[in-house]
Amino acid sequence: MFYDLNIALPDSAGKAGGMVSSQDWTQVTQAVERARALGYQVVALNQTINSKLVPEHLAVWKSMPTIKDAVYSWNMETGARVGGSSFDSVPRGKIRVLRRLTVIVSDTAQSQSLTGSGSATTAEYDVVAARPTSDKFLSAASSGAWEAVDIISLDMGGRWGYFVKHKIAGQVLANKLALEISYQPALTDSATRQQWVSNAASIVRVTLGRGVIWTSGARQAFDLRSPYDISALGEVLQLNGDLSKRALSSSSRAALVHAFTRTSTLRAVISSAKPTEAGEEGPAPKRAKYSYNSLCMDRLEAAAQAQNISLDADQFAQIMDAADPLGHLRAEFEIPTVGQVTGSTGEHSDALCTYLCGNSLGLLPKRSRRILNEEMDEWATKGVVGHHHHSKGRSWISYRRQIVEKMAPMFGAAPIEVGVMNTLTVNIHLMLAAFYRPTGTRNKILIESKAFPSDHYAVESQLQWHNQPADALLLAEPRAGELTLRTSDILDLIERQGDEIAVVMLSGVQYYTGQVFDMAKITAAAQAKGCVVGWDLAHAAGNVPLSLHDWNVDFACWCTYKYMNSGPGGISGFFVHDRYAQDAGLARLTGWWAHDEKTRFE
Repeated sequence: MFYDLNIALPDSAGKAGGMVSSQDWTQVTQAVERARALGYQVVALNQTINSKLVPEHLAVWKSMPTIKDAVYSWNMETGARVGGSSFDSVPRGKIRVLRRLTVIVSDTAQSQSLTGSGSATTAEYDVVAARPTSDKFLSAASSGAWEAVDIISLDMGGRWGYFVKHKIAGQVLANKLALEISYQPALTDSATRQQWVSNAASIVRVTLGRGVIWTSGARQAFDLRSPYDISALGEVLQLNGDLSKRALSSSSRAALVHAFTRTSTLRAVISSAKPTEAGEEGPAPKRAKYSYNSLCMDRLEAAAQAQNISLDADQFAQIMDAADPLGHLRAEFEIPTVGQVTGSTGEHSDALCTYLCGNSLGLLPKRSRRILNEEMDEWATKGVVGHHHHSKGRSWISYRRQIVEKMAPMFGAAPIEVGVMNTLTVNIHLMLAAFYRPTGTRNKILIESKAFPSDHYAVESQLQWHNQPADALLLAEPRAGELTLRTSDILDLIERQGDEIAVVMLSGVQYYTGQVFDMAKITAAAQAKGCVVGWDLAHAAGNVPLSLHDWNVDFACWCTYKYMNSGPGGISGFFVHDRYAQDAGLARLTGWWAHDEKTRFE
């Protein structure tokens, strides 16, 4: 299914209470009809405003004429949004028409209006975009503060006056926001087209094509191009055909799912704020805490309430599965059958098993078999030449650079801060060899009492190697009768004994309980007491959002065969903050990759 989430309304639609002329509506109608003819199944009509959003902005939709073969997400008579995740069900021969709002953010008041889950007015739109006009507001978008936003839209035909950096783009994508590339400026004059190419290439470069969506920005029918033409255009920008197609399909759908989940939560909160009886106020509603970076139940409960079904009902699980922006990726993995796993030949032996063991070993990505075979073929036909010349563009000598550029955004890191090598425990030893420097008064290492056994073994052996007593191993214990550690108790322990602790090394996600530690808060508290802070991210990598650089973490290690699906024996990864990159005073064990590639043989 192909999406175009930006067919532009005329400028007059951006004014509060503004109206659209019949001639302009005719152009919009023709654009929608052409989109259907070109093979798009879902389009969004884009109302762009450069002021504070008010309910009067919705008035323009009441004057819209009916378009042949169009199915709308709002009531054409009242203008009220119907809502729901119906963008996935388009009758044959029809086109679904959605409403989009784009806010040009040029002052702090506009920025603040996009914080939280939005307002009753933003909830009337199927998808909300923001166009930051400065690096200050782009940083606000990347920080996760704009929870009312689903798409970041930049002026593709103009000069930005700032750079979109890898770190900023990574944070935008970590917040599950889409980055939009509208191609309409590429169809204008040569100067604008040249600027568009530069801007679009910049977005592709810093995102590697992930989270990018193609839109037309069309103001008239002739501005539209077919999905296949746009996919070919993407290849000009080094956006391969698969990623370019996703930008018109699954990535665009993900932006709509993000919006659907956000507005479902908001509508539930608005609903709960209504008086229970005439003149009688109900209990104060909870503030919506919707955020893909939070791990709270509020949004699930609100989404279930919005659907008027129980949170634990099978139907709710099915609805959430259908709305999952990553649901299509299930088809990318080999899922064993019940018979294959158990050896049985019973009634259900051919059914796919329910696989809940990603915490131990992730499933096989279907592409892995093909890629491994390609590497074997390369080795067989190229031998040592494959180090520098690879028919698939994956020369072995540069594989590290390619891998860390793709892996770094997953950890909220810059490529210079990430390495891929060894196994998890070996990397923990290498990190402790550099960062554990015990003194007479500061010699303890703090871990949680139920840390994964290999962490215990590694830390105990480090203490023995440094001739430290057994009580230099400090264990954080839950309270009696409790299974998880309270953050306040960890912080109290650090406050009390921080002057004796050399290294704090907890798990990002506790393997035994599934508890996610507040890594940012614990890191800051420990460093304030002079401790080095490292994290074992074995069960966090590929599982929870991470921002290691911004959290100022000293080091971290992880494995890749769990939630990152690299396979049994898959290589490990590590992080070291870039403030240590040029620190000649940091003791470290070095080798080939630790030296400048230009002088490695000298």
